[in-house]
Amino acid sequence: MPDISRTRIVDVTLRDGGYRNNFNFGMTYICNHIRLMQGAGVDFIEVGYRNGSAVKIDKIGRTGLSDNAYIEAIRAACPDANLGLIVHAHNITEQDIYDMAERGIKLLRFCANAKSIDRTAELAALAKSLGMISTINIVRISSYTTDTLQALLDQINARDHRFDVIYAADSNGNLTPEHANRIFGTIKGAAPQAELGFHAHDNIGQAMSNTISVMENFGVTYVDASLLGMGKGIGNLRLEQLVAYLNRVGGTRYDPLQIICAAHLLRNDAEYFENEDYSIDIISGLNDLSVVERDRAFNIWQTARQQALA
Repeated sequence: MPDISRTRIVDVTLRDGGYRNNFNFGMTYICNHIRLMQGAGVDFIEVGYRNGSAVKIDKIGRTGLSDNAYIEAIRAACPDANLGLIVHAHNITEQDIYDMAERGIKLLRFCANAKSIDRTAELAALAKSLGMISTINIVRISSYTTDTLQALLDQINARDHRFDVIYAADSNGNLTPEHANRIFGTIKGAAPQAELGFHAHDNIGQAMSNTISVMENFGVTYVDASLLGMGKGIGNLRLEQLVAYLNRVGGTRYDPLQIICAAHLLRNDAEYFENEDYSIDIISGLNDLSVVERDRAFNIWQTARQQALA
């Protein structure tokens, strides 16, 4: 059983739902959502990307840019909320770090790979010096072999800066509990003092199983989830199910009924829509394909469908 007293839930509904799903969150909804998450005991609410993600996307919207005015509007409505943002080092400057810290961002997540470690570590050190929790997010973790992951961790350890949390992101939704355990065994061995975090996707229906397994076996404490699983493709670990599970096994810090009510409000919002690429997302997870390789998954799906209907 995981040590629930140490669990830190990071709600990524606004970040992943707004950016990945192009859901047009209005400021009234955003602030109401944050208040509901606070009331339910959720530890951090990640409200968007700062200056976009890895690749440029047109009409990205407020949660994909998270400029100063957006953060200020949230802070004015929710002064006590523990807010987080996600960044790519090539998109931001030192001034962005100062601006985010001045506006009360508590958790800053850096997406990183082997090519961006130096710049990421520099910016993360500045963020930490300004009082933010500094985390590194290793994306597409299923694409790493044990050796390539170890090499990346060696690069991280070679820098003076030490991240507060090392995250593994199952971006492709390909992991099984066995594979997830191997990954976290490598991370834990390389960084025994770091807190660990996990961002699960549910392409092959393993988001909850993977999360429970790494919490139990490796003490993963930071766990990402979103209402209704909103996020890329099929989506993330469902926040309402995570909180229900934690409550079922003895956790009392989170209010499952308030989370379920928040999920209900989102599902009944006029602009909410279910993902339409369900089949393609399962194929993507099965074949360990990233979001930029969706054409390959679509071609596999088209071929299979034509053969089945022949």
